[in-house]
Amino acid sequence: ITKGVPKGKITPLVTYKSHTLRVFGATMLKQSDNLIADSLLKKLGQTYYNKPGTWKNGVAAVKDILQKDSKVNLDDAVIVDGAGLSRYNHITPNQMVDLLNYAYHDFAISYEFISALPVAGVDGTLKHRMSDTDIAGKVRAKTGTMQSITSLSGYITTKDQQTLAFAIMINGALGPMQRFQGLEDNICRYLAGT
Repeated sequence: ITKGVPKGKITPLVTYKSHTLRVFGATMLKQSDNLIADSLLKKLGQTYYNKPGTWKNGVAAVKDILQKDSKVNLDDAVIVDGAGLSRYNHITPNQMVDLLNYAYHDFAISYEFISALPVAGVDGTLKHRMSDTDIAGKVRAKTGTMQSITSLSGYITTKDQQTLAFAIMINGALGPMQRFQGLEDNICRYLAGT
């Protein structure tokens, strides 16, 4: 409340310095923190358009930045929220792999982004997946799970030390989700060449 207060005469009562974007990003990806994802989307909209952040301008900023920088055509992609919890979100596996390839080859972001992804058998949402196999530690990927939906997208280090980007999206999964996540894990083993 600054009405009637001369400029430069405001004294802060409390100052709080938050974590860096690097820390928030790692927490968001490793732990699948939906609140951080949604908050960052709105903050991006605020920063990019220099006006209050909303779902709409956050989504517009994400699409604009990604299309300009990655050259991936996202015209038919539908992004509704930052966390990916809306069933109205639509992106193809090809678009996801194209974005992952872009992130891998853009050295300004690749290290931080890839380091923030959960590691199979080691940490985050993949800590207990593929942990007893020879590809533990060789898969860095983001999980996505909702009722009847599971996905896994990220990178695999193959037995000849090549890095593959992949995206697995399963819709209409009926029955125990572990069965479909096991299928994702088996696809990763196959891609890794084990």
